[in-house]
Amino acid sequence: MSLRQAQIESDFLSAIQESKKATKPYDTVATVKRVEGDTAWVHIPGGVDETPVARSISAQAGDMVRIRVSGGSAWITGNDSAPPTDDATALIAKGDAQTANQNAGAAKQSAKQAGVKAAAAQKTAGAASTAAAAAGNLASAAKESAASAQSTAERTDVKLDTLIRKTDEGIEAGKVPDASTLSNGDSITVPAALVNTNGSFDVLLVTYTNSGGVVTKTDSARIATFGSDAVIGKSTDTHAHIDSDSFDIVDADGYLKASLGGSTPMIQIGKFTFVNRENGNLTLRLNEEG
Repeated sequence: MSLRQAQIESDFLSAIQESKKATKPYDTVATVKRVEGDTAWVHIPGGVDETPVARSISAQAGDMVRIRVSGGSAWITGNDSAPPTDDATALIAKGDAQTANQNAGAAKQSAKQAGVKAAAAQKTAGAASTAAAAAGNLASAAKESAASAQSTAERTDVKLDTLIRKTDEGIEAGKVPDASTLSNGDSITVPAALVNTNGSFDVLLVTYTNSGGVVTKTDSARIATFGSDAVIGKSTDTHAHIDSDSFDIVDADGYLKASLGGSTPMIQIGKFTFVNRENGNLTLRLNEEG
């Protein structure tokens, strides 16, 4: 070998060594395109061709992996896929997560349905509150009527004797005016209670009249009845009627003005009926004219 040839070879080897020194190790990420044995072919962002790297950890096509490049070689240092496609434990965890997500979706749907039913129940409760308030007003009116009758009796200075007596309807308890203090031809109305022969209980407004020195009962109006059914208010006026499964407001002509309950849970207010279906839906129906 001539001296010149030896110098050329030495320069070439030096150039190769300098080239290796110029490339410093670095880390990057890449997508696995295919796998052949222990070699994975990856695509590094910015690159054109696929690059072979040592498959030092589990990786399959489609995985996003971390790559270490050093000294002209490259190998996989980590798998950022969630989870790595051939990691059995991670796949089980992923399946559990999917199942939990499905269960969460079902729970969300159940909560939504429960919200619909709760809203329907809230509407029903609101209407029931309105009906209860109406019944309360009727009860207050009945109480005021009884108090007014008692007050009238006291203002007229009529002597009243409290008696418990048997009548054709049952046992009646209340005050009866004395003939000596009730002028001939005058009348007075007082409250009374009646226990009927069928076991029900009535609150009455009883009118007594002095006719020729004899005091007799000339009128009796029920303002409340309690038994298998309950009625609050005079049946000749708007009143509340409560039976085993419903609460109704009835006018003086016997027409149903409002209702809550019945064989199908519902609320009827005037011309409108709200029906609470078993599926939680609330249906509004326009009643026909009675």
